[in-house]
Amino acid sequence: MKIKNKLALMYTMLTLTLLTILCVSIYYRFERFTQEDFFQRIRQRAIVAAKFHLEKDNLSTSIYDEIIVEHLHILPEEEEYIFRVEESSIASIRDSLSVPESFLTNLNQNSMAYYRSENKRSWVGIYYHDNEGDFVVLISALDEPGILKLDRLRTILVSGVLLSALLVFIIGRWFAGLMLMPMSKITKHAKRIKAHNLHLRVPEPDQNDELKELSVTFNEMLASLEMTFNIHQNFINNASHELRTPLTTILGESEFALSRLRTADEYEQIIKNINKAALRLEILTGDLLQLNHSYTKLSPEFFDTFYLDEVVRSLLANDEKYQGQLLHFHNQSKKEKVFIKANQQLIHIALKNILDNALKFSDQRAVEITLSNPGNTVMLEVSDQGVGIPTRELTYVTQPLYRGSNVKSYTGFGIGLSLTENIIKLHGGQLKIRSEQGKGTNVLVLMPFHQNSNELLISS
Repeated sequence: MKIKNKLALMYTMLTLTLLTILCVSIYYRFERFTQEDFFQRIRQRAIVAAKFHLEKDNLSTSIYDEIIVEHLHILPEEEEYIFRVEESSIASIRDSLSVPESFLTNLNQNSMAYYRSENKRSWVGIYYHDNEGDFVVLISALDEPGILKLDRLRTILVSGVLLSALLVFIIGRWFAGLMLMPMSKITKHAKRIKAHNLHLRVPEPDQNDELKELSVTFNEMLASLEMTFNIHQNFINNASHELRTPLTTILGESEFALSRLRTADEYEQIIKNINKAALRLEILTGDLLQLNHSYTKLSPEFFDTFYLDEVVRSLLANDEKYQGQLLHFHNQSKKEKVFIKANQQLIHIALKNILDNALKFSDQRAVEITLSNPGNTVMLEVSDQGVGIPTRELTYVTQPLYRGSNVKSYTGFGIGLSLTENIIKLHGGQLKIRSEQGKGTNVLVLMPFHQNSNELLISS
């Protein structure tokens, strides 16, 4: 069932329920008023009947004539019964008239009683005192006009409720369709969006309501999908290129070797070329495996608490690649030692990737490494004065296998920064890159500062 039909049906059911409650309340109030009014009329008839039959000798002729006139205005199917109290008991009256004993008991206790039988006949009983003794006067009648009015009212109310429900459903369905029209447009446009045209967007309504929020959210999702798809396409293209290059070298050298007999020196050179291409392929596949593992969430049991400054010093001192390079480390932390809780091996890989890039693209210029501790954050800043990154490419440098347009002549695969960003995010940190082409690059690593040093592990 469509939403507009559901909304119309729900609104109709709610309206129908409220109207039914209102109409039932009106009907029963009118019925009660009709009964009370008719009982009062019967009571007046009982008094008139008592005077007509019992007061003839006590009233003047003119007054009695008025009573006679009143007595002639009988009610529909009116019946009169007068019993002398001394001569009639409750049991005898009950048996002769077939009225309930509770009605007669109430009459005996209160000198007046009302009763309505199952056949809608109304009864009124009163005690009447006369100079000849005490009497019980019973009058019964059928309220035909009242019954007719109630029947008509019931018909009007039922018809009104059903007609109102039908109108509410029709109007509610029309309004629901009108309100959901932007959603239909969104659905229509969304069906047109496929993998080849993810740049398209759904229309956003002018009203600032839930449908606009839905459209904005959907467009944001499409933007993310488009970016992810582009990254995926770039990754496939770059990976294909990077894998094809060493494979082409291996195939070309092997075909060259098999084309005819070669000298020992030629075979040696061919093997060296194949070995170089195979090593490049091995490094690339290893980097891709590391990148894939970096997407996996680590359990806290693989985290250690250690000094970050010691990791940096150890990396600079023990890696032969950094010996004799212009790498300057500055510890500007407010604390003597800065420690974090992380996977030390992964942090080592991330820092090494950043330092490798800084050295590679600095063109033998100095690289500054600064450690600081602003607030509850550990910040490691690596700055170089190298070739820099074009501003328009800054948002892409952390994509797998992406390489800047100005560093094609440098060795590498474009995996390091992507791997580094994943590792930093895995530890709840941030990687920020600021760069200007021709002036250098500034890489910031922000990590949460670990307050508890009880589990401290000294890096080696």
